[in-house]
Amino acid sequence: MLTGTNRHTGIRTRTRIGRGDACDVATAAAWLWALLLFSGKPVLLGAAVLACSLGLRHGLDPDHIAAIDNVTSKLMQAGKRPVAVGFLLALGHFAVVVLASIAIALAASALTGRFAGLPPLTRPSPNGRRGRHPQRGMPSPASCNS
Repeated sequence: MLTGTNRHTGIRTRTRIGRGDACDVATAAAWLWALLLFSGKPVLLGAAVLACSLGLRHGLDPDHIAAIDNVTSKLMQAGKRPVAVGFLLALGHFAVVVLASIAIALAASALTGRFAGLPPLTRPSPNGRRGRHPQRGMPSPASCNS
């Protein structure tokens, strides 16, 4: 418990360090970990920023706000305190994302060895490159003619 004085009323109050503070600390720790892990890999760091941005936007989708509002209203009508509704919804979403990520990683690692013996999808072009245009990522003219 922390004690402090409300600057508007002058009344001494006690505050708790709550779930919001724990989430802030966990988010900061995750970003520090991502920065350390992806410091030499800008593509992965960019993917992490994109995933975080899309996740924040997804959290403000109207169906999510409506779901939280609906559950909160039901709990209040039942005389209960809806303190952790949003937190638990976010925790459920987090669990689904983590489980899906683990499933994708396991499937990718299981399938990695199965494609090693297959021939490449593109043939070497006369200039020694593999069928992709060096500047645009487009098929090179040499690979299109053959």
